[in-house]
Amino acid sequence: DDGGVAGGDGCSEACAAEVGYECVNGSCGSRCGDNVMASDEECEDGNNVDGDGCSATCRCEESPCVFLVFTSVDLQSVVAGVRNGTTLLLAPSGYDSTPRHRVLHIRADDVTLRYFRAGGSRMRTVLTDMSAFYGHLLRVSGKRAEISSVKFRNGVQVEVLEGGSLTLETIRANHMHIHLRGGSLTLSECTVKREFQAPHALDIDAERSRVVLRGFMAHDYANDDVASIRLRDSSLVITDSSIRNWQMGRPIHISGVQSNISIADTKLSSGWAPADSGAILKIIGEGLMVSMSTVSVESGFADKDGGGIFVEGSWIKLDVSGCSFSANIAEYSGGGLYASGDNVHVVVDSCTFAEDWALAGTGGSLSVDGANSSLVVTRSHMKNAFSHFGGAVYSYVDGPTSLSDCQIVDCTSSGNGGGVAVVGRPSATLLVNATLLQGNSAEKGGAVSAVGIFSRIVNSTVLSNTAIVSAGGVYFDGTAVYGLEMVHCKLSHNEARAGSGGGALIVSG
Repeated sequence: DDGGVAGGDGCSEACAAEVGYECVNGSCGSRCGDNVMASDEECEDGNNVDGDGCSATCRCEESPCVFLVFTSVDLQSVVAGVRNGTTLLLAPSGYDSTPRHRVLHIRADDVTLRYFRAGGSRMRTVLTDMSAFYGHLLRVSGKRAEISSVKFRNGVQVEVLEGGSLTLETIRANHMHIHLRGGSLTLSECTVKREFQAPHALDIDAERSRVVLRGFMAHDYANDDVASIRLRDSSLVITDSSIRNWQMGRPIHISGVQSNISIADTKLSSGWAPADSGAILKIIGEGLMVSMSTVSVESGFADKDGGGIFVEGSWIKLDVSGCSFSANIAEYSGGGLYASGDNVHVVVDSCTFAEDWALAGTGGSLSVDGANSSLVVTRSHMKNAFSHFGGAVYSYVDGPTSLSDCQIVDCTSSGNGGGVAVVGRPSATLLVNATLLQGNSAEKGGAVSAVGIFSRIVNSTVLSNTAIVSAGGVYFDGTAVYGLEMVHCKLSHNEARAGSGGGALIVSG
């Protein structure tokens, strides 16, 4: 008892010695060099030597403060106690799983923890904690904290609190569990390789926060989704990354509300969604702005819809640009991409789809089904797609369906529309402009099938398409309120094999 009730002087409010202090007969004092950082010390490196960044009296010898923390030091107390702008150099050897290393709370601003590289060594600092499910806990409430060149031998749990920001660079871990509330996190050149424990290699829960994955790599060897991400009023950016699942599960599953999602220059591959939809990427939610640019989506298999990408919800804008889809299979609809819901608007530009299949449903390359929704496809190529209805493209929306400057080649439907099949909802329209439809086949409408929708085909070429029954080129079925316009089009070498008529065109209704 020091006669006071305030902590921070070595004697706590409960009259117990505080971390880094010794108390004798009511008098408390810290001991520099005892491996535990006290509140009246600026640094602690476990010795009483000058000239190493932390002086013999535990004062910083340079500004900003930089000193080496050996594995004998209580890392937990040092991380919690350093001042703004401090850089902690971590020893190349391992920090074990004792409590003094387990929970690291960065409270100060501009704090850096990084591996101390000596003699050209390529090693990383290793933090080992096999005692907890998620391993070490990193908690950040300060601004601009950075941790680099560290390997977590088990996993790591990260908490970024209100106003905090953290950058993890060149981190290696079996798995990461990340929780953000009003903070920001950047994972740069990080790698997770889940081989044991943990439901996901990367698990993110973010509210009012910003998350950036840059150069992120996850090649997963366990079942279930590689990355599970939940967003509320947040933003997610994934760029220059590679995420792959070698077992059951998809590379990424995102659920969000009122959030922005951007994925660019990234490869997503090898997913399987057993008894589910979205084998590579599944996005569900409301009020989402989703942008994908130069993303490779390949080798997915979904037992339901969306062999590659599955998007479902309300008030969603999906913009897909410069992406490639290949060898994705859905048991039902949307071999490459499937989107559905209310007010779901899909724009696809300068994309390629190759050998994407929807075995028993609609849209081998892409399928969109939604009220108050729309589909716009420009400058895209689709080849060797297959589905039951709409070999390459299927649309069932209230708004416009538009294809411009596209090439749809060698696609097949076992029903209607070898290249494109559109079924009208009230106020829906179809425009096909400056598009090549060649070598496609179907039961009806080898190239295009339009049912119950005002349709306009302009400046397009319909060449060498085949119908098993009728309408080798274009099949149109309308009523008095719908019509078909074809302007400046070329129809050539189309065939209706069963002799039911309309080698080039059938109009009924």
